[in-house]
Amino acid sequence: MNTWNEYPFVRILFAFLVGVLLNLVFNVHLALWLLAVSVLLTITIHLLAKNKKLRLYRYAAFIGVSFQCSFLLAGNVITYYSIDYNNPLHFIHSTETAKSYIVKITEPLIEKEKSYKAVAVVVQGNSTFGSQKAFGKTIIYFAKDSISAQIKYGDVLQVKNNFKEVNQPLNPDEFNYKKYLWNREIYATAYLKDNEWAKLRKRIINPVYQFTYHLRDLSLSAIRTYISTPREASVAESLVIGYRDNMNGETTASYTAAGVVHVLAVSGSHVGIIFAMLHQLLFFLNRKKHGKLIQSIIIITLIWLFALLTGLSGSVVRAATMFSFITLGQNLKRSININNILACSAFFLLVINPLLVADVGFQLSYLAVFGITSLSKHINGWLLSENRLIDYLWKIVAMSLAAQLATLPLTLYYFNQFPSYFLIANLIVIPVAALILHLGILLIVLQLIAPFAALIGQLTFQVTRMLNEFIANIQALPHSVIPLPSISLMAAASMGFLIIFLTQFFLSASKRWLFCAVMSAIAFFSVQSYKGWMQHKETSLILYSLKGNSILEFRDGKQALLFQEGSPSFIQAKYLKRHWQLNSITHPTYQKKFQSSSLYPADHLFQKDPFFEFYNFRLAVVRDPKDLPANGKKLTVDALILSDNPAIKISELLQSFNTGTLVIDANNAPYRIRGWKHEAKVLGIPMHDVNTDGAFIQNI
Repeated sequence: MNTWNEYPFVRILFAFLVGVLLNLVFNVHLALWLLAVSVLLTITIHLLAKNKKLRLYRYAAFIGVSFQCSFLLAGNVITYYSIDYNNPLHFIHSTETAKSYIVKITEPLIEKEKSYKAVAVVVQGNSTFGSQKAFGKTIIYFAKDSISAQIKYGDVLQVKNNFKEVNQPLNPDEFNYKKYLWNREIYATAYLKDNEWAKLRKRIINPVYQFTYHLRDLSLSAIRTYISTPREASVAESLVIGYRDNMNGETTASYTAAGVVHVLAVSGSHVGIIFAMLHQLLFFLNRKKHGKLIQSIIIITLIWLFALLTGLSGSVVRAATMFSFITLGQNLKRSININNILACSAFFLLVINPLLVADVGFQLSYLAVFGITSLSKHINGWLLSENRLIDYLWKIVAMSLAAQLATLPLTLYYFNQFPSYFLIANLIVIPVAALILHLGILLIVLQLIAPFAALIGQLTFQVTRMLNEFIANIQALPHSVIPLPSISLMAAASMGFLIIFLTQFFLSASKRWLFCAVMSAIAFFSVQSYKGWMQHKETSLILYSLKGNSILEFRDGKQALLFQEGSPSFIQAKYLKRHWQLNSITHPTYQKKFQSSSLYPADHLFQKDPFFEFYNFRLAVVRDPKDLPANGKKLTVDALILSDNPAIKISELLQSFNTGTLVIDANNAPYRIRGWKHEAKVLGIPMHDVNTDGAFIQNI
């Protein structure tokens, strides 16, 4: 029977993670001297425990607790000092005074529709007081022209200080791009025109990265030369080397709906395929002296060569590290606990970069591998067959089920949908993706031998095309994706414990695990029921921040009535659909034109011309000077919205309305907004601009 003694790195990882999360989630920073005292105390207790005369071995539990405390403190302290923002030399702290910066381009340019995107690091800041040392990662967008197109990896530029911090999300439930970049230690970005930057003569190049980018360019050239159609080429690029910049949203949505989007990101699954292939090819080394050591060296070397081929992307480096630890563990020891090795690799990566814990890919990849190593062998036992094909297919089903079960709580928490046909899709996609991966690598290796490359390229194209058609057919099936309301982090944790306890119960038939599973289920349904009850009670008014459009929403529980002017873009409509899904609003009602007088009894909403009354909240929407009261009577409203660019002054509004809140809609012209803001500032009137301050939300 397994005991905690077999999982030393699991215990270490748990304590380290607690320290990391205390810093990242609760902003608790523990002093460095506490870590020093804890380490000294732990070493002292450990040394004293070896003295049998003192008989301290009886208090072994306290020794273990001291170790755990030391790793907890280490996680917290390492996290604080690893966050670049906490360093006073980071350039984000000098953007108010610096005139320009010296930056180094760290990755090849990515071509966008109207610009070139470059990842760079700041190496120096320049101000009126002279130059000063600075550092920090950033993203720069260069105006598209023939000169900016020549920027290459390693170039050193002097750039104007156009850096601005990334804005917070402007609407509820909108993707938090600021948080996404913060977790990658990017706190500001810049847009530069052709006269706002200059290339310096020197270049700063890392030979390893230079080699990896050269390999990636050769790989992309081979794929694009011999696979002509954009859709198939983009999928092959993603499957083989993890390059997704040419992938369109429609293709990604198809793979997501089928539950196989994981194959489009070179990560654990791809490295796992290569890992398994190399193990099969090098099996003969197991019989030779020192064969396991030689096998480990070859496998680790080739895995990291593949990582170089993909440009050393973060997901591949994580996967390569994880499988390197697994390889060493499996081949250098007779008996090994795979989950302990996984914990060891995760601990190693988090010591280097604690912010990885906030990376969704990091979380899902480790959970998926943990599920496969812990559950797939038991699921395999459900169907035993001597037929090799059936046995192979069932192993794919077992791995898919295990990975899906392990990642289900986080998948629902982050993506709020469930792919209905993921088992069927994975039965086909996993072996076909492995075939495309092998063909793609072969195409890259043989690209200089044109006849062979053309043959392999055509074969790769046909296989990729059939895979895309299969995925499109899966997506077209009824209910291919089941949309789900949002679940809280606590509910996701309860579901995770439920899966763990149920698994333990089925493996051991112990009633204590069943009791724990029942309690977890009660916790999950209690949390979700409370959330649903709060949503049912909610009454609010929302004026969304959707550029060029006016969408005013009155929400009563799980019903929503919208007044809309303009047509939202595809991205805006997609956001609204997801926002309503997360809030359990299944059928929002649209009112595209304002009626002269309407009563909506079910929604407790009354509308007359530009006036609304929702429960006890009174609102006026002024779109034209004609919307002002004609009788000269001054009306009192709780909020007043300026929409559709009316030619009217704030002083004129205040002659007709008493209000404590002025709101600027998203469909007004910038010059008009500037005038209103200036006048409001002079008059001392508070104003909420949805374009900069975010959606106007009033809970009623």
